[in-house]
Amino acid sequence: FFLEKSTEILSLKLVQDIVKISYTGLYVDEYQDCIIEQHNLVLVLADILPTHVLGDPMQGIFGFKKDDVLIDLEDPLQMGRFSTTYELEIPHRWINGGNPTLGDELFLIRNKLKSGQEVDLLEYPSIEYKTGLYSDHYGDIINILTNDESVLVIHPNSMNSTVRENFIV
Repeated sequence: FFLEKSTEILSLKLVQDIVKISYTGLYVDEYQDCIIEQHNLVLVLADILPTHVLGDPMQGIFGFKKDDVLIDLEDPLQMGRFSTTYELEIPHRWINGGNPTLGDELFLIRNKLKSGQEVDLLEYPSIEYKTGLYSDHYGDIINILTNDESVLVIHPNSMNSTVRENFIV
């Protein structure tokens, strides 16, 4: 309801004039998590301001509510004026973080995933891959959480929040 009313209000000429004199542009990040109602709001704003959307279709894995429909970044009809795409090729995050090899390996993994190939994480030395229950590796996990600045844990059942909750308890 809120998004629809906001979109309606932003469609008013007076409000558009105020937005135009208040802002010079709009950047929307994490667009892969944008629902249709948010997208409609952004489209109205894009009629008013130069607008850029940033997102990764390979990261759009979570919805917020059961009835929400996420925008499809790869659908030119849905994306309309935002359908021009660019991909980053230099893993700045990992270079700046002191681990350029991991960035290179993630780039290779991403390309495999995009082309539908299987990925064997054991092929990548920068990735520590463990199988089994968390309890099998509890000491390792505590050591990593205690001594490392950042940790990424991937679990095959990403839709079940109980798995993540049990991990942090």
